[in-house]
Amino acid sequence: FPRSPAIPVSAMQSRFELDGEIIAYKNIQELMKHRIALMEYGNHTEICENLTNEENILLPTYPRICSAFGFYQKQQKYILEDNFLGLDRRDIELLNPETEAWKIGIYRYKLFHPRVLILKNMLQNLNVREVAWLKRELREIVGRGSSVLLLENESKVCDKYHMEIGNIVLILVLA
Repeated sequence: FPRSPAIPVSAMQSRFELDGEIIAYKNIQELMKHRIALMEYGNHTEICENLTNEENILLPTYPRICSAFGFYQKQQKYILEDNFLGLDRRDIELLNPETEAWKIGIYRYKLFHPRVLILKNMLQNLNVREVAWLKRELREIVGRGSSVLLLENESKVCDKYHMEIGNIVLILVLA
């Protein structure tokens, strides 16, 4: 996965406990090894510009569906349309990586199936329709066994969405 420099992580090793396991990390890539994903709104470093939207979404599945001969189109269709995401390929093509990179990231992390998905400053940057879409997607992610943390730095956002989100944790981060 591409580096995410906009979410600062100390150069010194940090540690925390998750499900009884002590997780020590120095950077975001080390967190990914433990299936802990971080995504910040407006951080386009997660999108690989030389890949299509479909390829960006399917990055977590590459090791399983690629061969020495390249990408398997049949498995790509199975993942995107028939099984996991239930997407229409035309809708994927219409996603604008400049303004909807966050949607591509959410689809990607649904396939990655993280233990914990941490989203930073998502709600404060989305309109009502986009928040409704995000809540549906996050409920599905939680339903598959992942935990979700939403980190917001505006108290009015936390107050507005606290009761609506239910079993997804929303935390106010004071900068």
